[in-house]
Amino acid sequence: MLGSPLLGTAVGLILLFATTALLCSGITESISTLFQMRARYLLTGMRAMLDAEDPDETDAAPVVSGTAQAARSETAPASVEAVAPNLPGVGAAGSLRGQVSDPGQTRGAATEVRHMTSDRPRDTTPSITVALFDSPLLRSLQSRRVFPLSRLTRNPQYVSARTFARALVDLLAPVEPGGPTGAQARLARIEAKVEELPPHLALRRQLLAMLDRADGELGAFELAVEQWYDEQMAKITGWYKRWARVVLGVVGLIVAVLFNIDTFQATRTLYVDAPVQQAVVASADAGALCQGTTGAQRTECVTKELTTLSAAGLPVGQPTGCEFYAPLAATCFPASARPVPLRDEILKLGGWAITAFAVSFGAPFWFEALSRLGSLRNAGTPPEPT
Repeated sequence: MLGSPLLGTAVGLILLFATTALLCSGITESISTLFQMRARYLLTGMRAMLDAEDPDETDAAPVVSGTAQAARSETAPASVEAVAPNLPGVGAAGSLRGQVSDPGQTRGAATEVRHMTSDRPRDTTPSITVALFDSPLLRSLQSRRVFPLSRLTRNPQYVSARTFARALVDLLAPVEPGGPTGAQARLARIEAKVEELPPHLALRRQLLAMLDRADGELGAFELAVEQWYDEQMAKITGWYKRWARVVLGVVGLIVAVLFNIDTFQATRTLYVDAPVQQAVVASADAGALCQGTTGAQRTECVTKELTTLSAAGLPVGQPTGCEFYAPLAATCFPASARPVPLRDEILKLGGWAITAFAVSFGAPFWFEALSRLGSLRNAGTPPEPT
């Protein structure tokens, strides 16, 4: 088929990128789990929603032009990106993680929030995020770490919008034994409590707007809170994905160096060596290529896949002796040997860097590309129109 060497080379490269990205994704996910990055970003997002100050009520708020002020909607949700940098501890949420893990601190914060008045000084306002974790709904999502870290609490990596809304309602208007019951009575207590929140909290204006749109229906108010939460968490998910992509690229560079996965060298071998290209393409057509595996099983499968590609003739893996480090380590050469040209060193570094950049797109991207390209290659050249 016309262009088949190019298509075969592309299939081989994408297979290499997909396999490497799958290995790097597992490493990145392990790093994320170890440092509880999803839980950190979740808490950061909650704090930006619940503890941020209203820019219109902040003394240090910048002057806004009349046109811009008129264009601002009273009910528009505050931007997480705009408020998060102004929150103390955001980005390094270790203190906040410790507070929400301590039942004593969450109980104390919840008591303060329930007795908070509108004239409370700004610098003594309790953290509503910490108080929210006094809810049994959120407390039940926390878990103990395995031995030997059994005394440490692992915060949830995900909280559903429904759970968040119910926990917030419970914080603002807890069920009182012997008190008035019914949705209307509870909604009235929520509105009274929201009115008592300090004006400098952006949460106050958000909730008042939602109460106005709820039109006296507790279910409508909870639904509005859920939608608000989903919108804000979508932004936090974007933050986490950007972090994961950076880490994936760094891990990809390390793996590219350790396994000598040089894009330039692999491309040249695939294009000029037809038997190697055919063997690699056959490997791409062979099966699932480690998709659906997790943990140690994924690592073992990917390592075997890279070994198979190396055995097929693709230049990946660590050669013996100084061969692998030759482009960068002058000590590997005898004194009389001709030094490696700078061009070769740059090409080797560039090949590793391109591999790392490709890996940063993630394994799903490359597996989808492999599927589409494989379909194109198998379809053949389309017939001429009649």
